[in-house]
Amino acid sequence: MKKRHMLKHIIVMLIVAAVLATAQLFYVNVYKVAKLEATHSLVEQYINQDLQYDPKLYDRQLQELLDMADLMYINDSDKGHIYERAAQIYKFKEDTAEFYHFMGRALYHLEKGGNKSIAVNIYEDIANYYISESNYKQAREMLEKAHSICSIEEIDDPQVRSYAYRMESVMARHDDDFDKATDYISRSNEILRDQTETVWYESYVAINDIQSAAIALEKGDLKTAGEYLDRYQDSSLFETPYYADIMTRDFSIPYYDTAAKRAAMQGDTEELKMCLGKLESCCEKYGFEILEMDTIQDLRGGDYKLPDSIRKMLETRMLNLYPQIVLRQSENYAELINTPLNNGIEEQRNMVQAEQESRQRNRLIIIEVVIGLFVLYFLYKIVLYTLTDALTGIGNRRALNMYLSYLRFRGINYYAIMMDVDNFKRVNDTYGHATGDDVLKRLGFLLHAMKSSQNLAFRYGGEEFVMISRIQSSSIDMVLRLAENIRHDMELQEWSFPGRITISLGVADSRQNKDAVGMADENMYHSKTNGKNAVSYTQDGEMVIFSRG
Repeated sequence: MKKRHMLKHIIVMLIVAAVLATAQLFYVNVYKVAKLEATHSLVEQYINQDLQYDPKLYDRQLQELLDMADLMYINDSDKGHIYERAAQIYKFKEDTAEFYHFMGRALYHLEKGGNKSIAVNIYEDIANYYISESNYKQAREMLEKAHSICSIEEIDDPQVRSYAYRMESVMARHDDDFDKATDYISRSNEILRDQTETVWYESYVAINDIQSAAIALEKGDLKTAGEYLDRYQDSSLFETPYYADIMTRDFSIPYYDTAAKRAAMQGDTEELKMCLGKLESCCEKYGFEILEMDTIQDLRGGDYKLPDSIRKMLETRMLNLYPQIVLRQSENYAELINTPLNNGIEEQRNMVQAEQESRQRNRLIIIEVVIGLFVLYFLYKIVLYTLTDALTGIGNRRALNMYLSYLRFRGINYYAIMMDVDNFKRVNDTYGHATGDDVLKRLGFLLHAMKSSQNLAFRYGGEEFVMISRIQSSSIDMVLRLAENIRHDMELQEWSFPGRITISLGVADSRQNKDAVGMADENMYHSKTNGKNAVSYTQDGEMVIFSRG
C-alpha cells in the first residue's frame, strides 16, 4: 500500500511538474512572440522613414540602429534590414570599409531569415556601386551571386524584380548587346505598369526611360533618344531630397551623359557645355568622379566632331579629375583588401552566437573558417604576386604578355605607349632608393587612374612602363594626345625634393608593326636621345617628336 501511495504521489508530482513546465514554456513562447512582433513594428516604422542627408544626424541614426540590432528579441529579417540601413549611412559618410562590413551583415541575416528579395536587392545595389566605379567585372560577379539566390522571375517584390531587369539591361548595353538591353528594360517596364500607385513608380519609370534613351543613342537613333530626354528636361527628380545620391547616380548622371553625347553628335556646342557642367556638379556632389571621367573619355574617344575649345575643356577637366580619382582609389584600396578578411571572422562569430551551437562545434567552425580564410588569402597573394607589380599595384610584365597574347589571339588591334622615367638613376643616387620608389609609385597611380575597358597599364621593368590602348580610331592622334596627357600630368607632380620629374614616351600602332611594344620602345629611345620629356612616334617610316615639355 505504501509503495502504491508513494507511486501515486510521484505520478501526481510529475503531472504537476509537466503542467507547470508546459505553462511556463507556453508563457515564454507567447512572451517571445509578442516581443518579436513589437520589435518588428519598431524596425518597420524606423526603416520606412526616409533617410535624412544631414551629416549631423548620421552618428545618432547609427547608434539608434545598432541599439535595435542588439535587442534580445529580434528576427533575422529585421536585423538584416537594420544593417542594410546602417550600411547606407556609412556610404553617405564615405566610409567604404564599414559600408561593405554592414552590407555583409545584412546579407547574412536576410538570407538566413529567408528574405530572398531584399538579399537580391543588396547584391544588385553592390553591383550598381561597382558600375559607378567602372568595375563591370565585379558588378557581374555580384549579379551572379544575386542569381544564385533565385532567378529574376522568382523574385516576389515587384520593385526588386524591376530593378534586377534594369541592371541586366545596363550590363547588356555595356557589352554592346543592344537587343538584350532593350528586351530587359521592356521587362522592367512591364512590371512597372501594375505599380502606378507606389511611391517609387515615378522614379523607376524615369530611370528606365533614361536607360532607353542611352540604348537608342548607342544605336544611332538620336530622335528616339531625344524624345526620352525631353520628357525630363525640367523634371523635379533632378532636385529630389529623397534618396538623392541614388537618384543622382541612376537618373541625373545618366541623363546628362546621354544628353551630352547627343549634343556632341548634333554639333550643339552650347547644349554640350551645359550638360557637361551639370554632369560635373552631380558627380562632385556625391563622389561619382569616375562616371564623369567615363563620359569625358567616351567623348574624346568616340567619333564625335568636337571643336577645339571643347576638347581643350575636356582635357583640362581630365587633368583635374586624375588626382581626385587616384586619391579616392588609393584610400579605398587598402580598406577593401582588409575588409573581407575582418568581416569573415566577425560574421562567423555572429553566426555562432545566433545559432547557439555547442562550444566544441564553435571551435571547429572557427578553426575551419580561419584555415579557409588563410588558404584564400594565400591563394590571393599568389595570384596578386604573379600578375601584379608589388611596388606600383598595376600589372607586371607577365600580365602584359598574357594580355598581348589575348589581343593577338583575338586579332584585336591596339596601340602601345612605352614610357621611361628621365634621369631616374640620378634620383636614386641623389635622394635614395626610397625616393625613387615613390616616383615609380606615383607614375603607377597616375596610370591606374586612366585604367578603363580600353586602356590598361603595366610596369615593363625598372623605371619603364607601358600602356596598351584599344581606342577605336583609325588615326593615332588620340593615342598621341593620351600619351601627351600622361607626360604633362607627370611633369606637373610635386615632390619632397626640388625640381620636376619628367618621362619620355614612344607610341606605336600594331597595325603598322606587329611588335608594337618593341616599336614603341624604339620611339621612346628617340625621345630620350632628343632632349627627353617628349612623345615620339613613327610617321612615314621616320621617328618624329609629337610633343615635348
